[in-house]
Amino acid sequence: MNLSHMFLLYANRVDRHKRAELTGVLAQAYAGQTEPHPDQDNILLALTAMAADPAIEVRSALSGVVAGSSQFPRSLHLILAKDVAQVSAPVFARSTRLPDTELLAGLASNNPLVQCAIAGRPDLSPVVVDTLAQSACNAAVLKLLDNLGSRLTLEASERVWQRFENPTHADHKQVTAQLLRRHDVSAFVKLKIDFLGDVAGEPPQPDVKQLERRLDRIVLRTAHAEGHELPLIARFLHERRWLNTFVIIRAALAGQFAFTAALLAEACSMKPGHALRLCRMGGLALRGLCRYAGLSKHSGHLLARILEETKSLQDGQALDHEALTRLIRMMDKKGVPVGDALYGMMLQSEARLLIEYAQQKRYELTLKSMAVPEMPEPSILQDDVVEPQTAFATDQAVGADRADKVFSWPFKPNSNSFLRAFGSGSVAFKARSA
Repeated sequence: MNLSHMFLLYANRVDRHKRAELTGVLAQAYAGQTEPHPDQDNILLALTAMAADPAIEVRSALSGVVAGSSQFPRSLHLILAKDVAQVSAPVFARSTRLPDTELLAGLASNNPLVQCAIAGRPDLSPVVVDTLAQSACNAAVLKLLDNLGSRLTLEASERVWQRFENPTHADHKQVTAQLLRRHDVSAFVKLKIDFLGDVAGEPPQPDVKQLERRLDRIVLRTAHAEGHELPLIARFLHERRWLNTFVIIRAALAGQFAFTAALLAEACSMKPGHALRLCRMGGLALRGLCRYAGLSKHSGHLLARILEETKSLQDGQALDHEALTRLIRMMDKKGVPVGDALYGMMLQSEARLLIEYAQQKRYELTLKSMAVPEMPEPSILQDDVVEPQTAFATDQAVGADRADKVFSWPFKPNSNSFLRAFGSGSVAFKARSA
């Protein structure tokens, strides 16, 4: 009588708890063998017979050992994976012998214990990740977001966000925090989380700080976006009525050449590749694209010059102070009022030095360009912020008398009329064809 026969005879005489203990010991001995054993085939046969034991405790003890070992054949892994959730969960969580078809079958069982076990597996395939994001229970999705060993695809992160997008959802805050923390979540999804979380629906009329914060977030997210995400981001901004002159000029100043082309393409209802080629051609082709996108003449001319400067830089490299100074001198030479273009530059931290140059060389022109018909009445302007004009009659007086004077804007930044003052440069979008 061999060892397996003795084990089976003894197992028939003891209760289920003792059988579970003996099965676990024998399975661990089989999994830990390093050299061939004369009775290993008989032992495997006895363990396979214990996989049909009526007691769940016995089958659970066996699955706990089989799941973490590659010594057992795949057939035994598959037998235990088709058992009840208490038995199959360890196999789904740790077995390396299960194909994707078995994992998808486990997800289709709609058992939360099995789904959570699969969601915690490392190196999940994109098919399994997408299925988890689309149809798994909420606990399994949270387990997937905690699993840093598996990569979230663009489709998976988008589906997860769509499921938990509603702020009233019980797990909305936790899912949002986990999506922002993961490095493999697409920049498009993170931008939507930032934007929708800030504006809570349709964008209101923002003040200066809100406008600057949102533009900072857009530029930050698009700096880490992949090429195929840029048109999606541009379309999202268009749908949210946030595709305007400020966004386009800010993207160009940040050196995001491809994103600027995607914004212009969305504004013109053009293919992104065609808009990118026109931007690289420069000259009349680029200026025509800016005009067709709805930019004002001066803003389009300024954007064309910014993109000309950007072509000589690496992707994502912002313009330095010298390049920005050349742009201001170009506007001075052509007599172009700075207006909303200068304000768009001001929103970039590196361009704040541009204000000092405008203060010293074109202070008077700057004030005149700001005085558009939509400006507030003088009664609501701040008092005593503009020095008498006689102090700045010539460039020599500027250099002699106001070398250390700090420039301040001659209006209240939190006024709604302040934003309407720069509406002349906003993009006039055309209705998209059905």
